[in-house]
Amino acid sequence: MNDTDPLAQLHDITLPPDVSWWPPAPGWWILAVLLLLFVVLLLRWGWSWYRKHAPKRAALQQLKQRWQAYQQHQNGLQLLRELEMLLKQTALSYFPREQVAGLYGPAWLQFLDKTGHTQGFTRGIGHWLGDGLYQADMPLHQPAQLQVLMDLCRQWIKHQ
Repeated sequence: MNDTDPLAQLHDITLPPDVSWWPPAPGWWILAVLLLLFVVLLLRWGWSWYRKHAPKRAALQQLKQRWQAYQQHQNGLQLLRELEMLLKQTALSYFPREQVAGLYGPAWLQFLDKTGHTQGFTRGIGHWLGDGLYQADMPLHQPAQLQVLMDLCRQWIKHQ
């Protein structure tokens, strides 16, 4: 018999190398391409949304500036003219020129009501934009009512 220990003759276990993370399996490549495509589409959508709403942001900023200017000069007629011009410019940004440019008076107010889903321009304080520019007896010295008109204009701009 052999006096040597049979276990001493055994060699150490050789472990296989660790699984490499590179190159990834085909499923990971497909997932990466889909994720990249999703990110590109999301960025394009975000950019188009940002550009689409640029006139709205600019109009809201101008509305705020015009109200601040009114608080300094207290000229209601000038504010009405500026609001009329601002709403017309904003409408021209969102609607065809042929549909908007020639509107004035009641037709303009009806257009604002229709596109803003309101009746505040024809039946509310918004009628000042149609009548107030040409009537001397409009109460344009009342800041509270002008603030209501500003809020109506702000809502119309936000709705576009």
